[in-house]
Amino acid sequence: MFFSKDNQTTTKGSVRRKITPKVVGWNHFTKYITEEGEKRTRCNDCYVTYNMESTSSSTTNLNNHLKTCLKRP
Repeated sequence: MFFSKDNQTTTKGSVRRKITPKVVGWNHFTKYITEEGEKRTRCNDCYVTYNMESTSSSTTNLNNHLKTCLKRP
C-alpha cells in the first residue's frame, strides 16, 4: 500500500480512497496550508493554530488543547 505525502489518500492498485483520521480530536480541527506553504491546523471553536509541518508533530498538542479550550461547548 502506498501513502501519499499528505497522508490523505492511499493507493492499492488503481483504487484511491480517503483515509479517515484515527484520532477523535481531528473532528475539532481543520487542516490548511498558509500562503507561504506551511501546513497548519486550526481549532474550530477558538481558532488557535498549530504547526503541523514537521514529522515530529503529533496529535498530543491537539488533545491537550481540547482539554483546556474555553470556547468548546
